[in-house]
Amino acid sequence: MDDYIKKASNMIREVQSMLKQNLPPLESQVDYAIKHRVVDKSRLDHLLSDLLDFTQIEEGVSVFKRLCQYCYPLYPELTARYILFYRDHYDPDYDSDLNDVDDKEEGAI
Repeated sequence: MDDYIKKASNMIREVQSMLKQNLPPLESQVDYAIKHRVVDKSRLDHLLSDLLDFTQIEEGVSVFKRLCQYCYPLYPELTARYILFYRDHYDPDYDSDLNDVDDKEEGAI
């Protein structure tokens, strides 16, 4: 049993390492979108979607939140869907039974 736990822990560390290595190019795209005030809904949707994979690491959560804060005034419904998806699937402190859809109206993550 301990061998399986060690293997699983090693796999998790490897995945986190790969995510950290691959985040900078995506973060650059987010920085560009914010700096140049990109409003293309399709592009922002794609960035939000791609970032969900990176919310398994703290650095990815930070970039995801920055993009959500930028996107929310432009596309509140789109952004709220991603926030709720993130909370339901990746945020261990979020209890969807206690925090219904009312949160999406606040725009908070």
